[in-house]
Amino acid sequence: MSRTTGISPHRSLPIVAAGAMLALLAACSSNASGGTSGSDAKSGNAPTGSTVLIGDITSEGTPVENQPNAVAGVKAAILALNAAGGIGGHKVALDYCNPSSNANQAAACARQMVSDKVIAVTGDEILTADIDPILEAAKIPQVGFLPVSAGDFTDSNSFLFDAGPVSGSAAAIQYYAQHGGKNLYLAYTDVPTLATAGAIAKATAAATHLTYSGDLPISATATDLSPDVVNIKDSAAAGVMLLLGTDELDLLIRTAGQTGVTGKTYLTTGSDVAQSDVDSWGQLAGDVLYGQPMPPLSAASNIPGMQEFLANMQAEANSGDSSAARSSIDQGTLEGWLAVRTIAKIIPAHAATVTASTVMAALDSAKNINMGGLIPPWTPTKPGPTTAPRVSNTYMWVVKVNGTTPVLAQSTEINTATLP
Repeated sequence: MSRTTGISPHRSLPIVAAGAMLALLAACSSNASGGTSGSDAKSGNAPTGSTVLIGDITSEGTPVENQPNAVAGVKAAILALNAAGGIGGHKVALDYCNPSSNANQAAACARQMVSDKVIAVTGDEILTADIDPILEAAKIPQVGFLPVSAGDFTDSNSFLFDAGPVSGSAAAIQYYAQHGGKNLYLAYTDVPTLATAGAIAKATAAATHLTYSGDLPISATATDLSPDVVNIKDSAAAGVMLLLGTDELDLLIRTAGQTGVTGKTYLTTGSDVAQSDVDSWGQLAGDVLYGQPMPPLSAASNIPGMQEFLANMQAEANSGDSSAARSSIDQGTLEGWLAVRTIAKIIPAHAATVTASTVMAALDSAKNINMGGLIPPWTPTKPGPTTAPRVSNTYMWVVKVNGTTPVLAQSTEINTATLP
């Protein structure tokens, strides 16, 4: 795999209308520079300034979300930064809050970040509709977090590395359609955010001329998915889009294999797929396809940023953090790590103070930040699609699993933006 300079003009076709995406997300929300001289990870200087806090809002321990590995990515970056001088010479500490997939608690977590005066917030959390207004009002930058609600794509304090899981699933659908797919069935966890993502997937299927074969809402508390697997088996579609919580995704694919379902290609978003998930699926009787903004770990030898990330994760694992194991790494882990590392890059090496205001100003002015090959060089405020202006990177890799190792399905990315 190779990626040299940012976006190539030959990268693939557009798929889903950004306007339709944002309208659906808004409906859901109502319901429920590379030349900057930042901290050098190789300097080895101990931090001498005051401690600054980076916030992380990520749910753990619920059927819908359980992402301790995403938090581990943030911890790994902080561990490495403090060993190398911190951010702008300031020691970094983590301010973590677990909203437990509860909207009221998500809002409480956001208020905690304001009260604690964090310099920025990241996170792998679907309840951003309850978080965004509070952090935007406080002018606290949200960096590299999981974008799922309307405000994520428009708020002035939102700095996205990619268009999130909606575009990941859309990329998988486009690849499937381009490689012989004819029809698509949808199974989704019956919560508002994923129901909305399902509506977007349905629109993407229509845009790629797939026949839509129906949908299957699955309870977030279901523990026996055998009846759901029977519905999937009996559906006419060879392609099945799975928009499920991580544990439900694993259970459904595993149950399908154990009950002899064959002839299906499973599509999903790659946000939460780790090697441990793939290992839990057992013998696959078909392919699993998913889209994600950063390449899989199997491509690490070609990507300097991935190599640095894996070294930091190993150090975090060696410190006793079992959630940092390589087998637990997913895109949320990478994005949390990259958020912290990017903040460090844009803050001057000997900053007198580092606050949310200084981080916001640095993000607003930064251009072409070197992201180590994980995503194209990043200009945080580069305008995205008209209705999703905070999405400056609309490209997704498609990953295939047919066996035990996630690998690139093709050597070029798919552009999930809409042409005028």
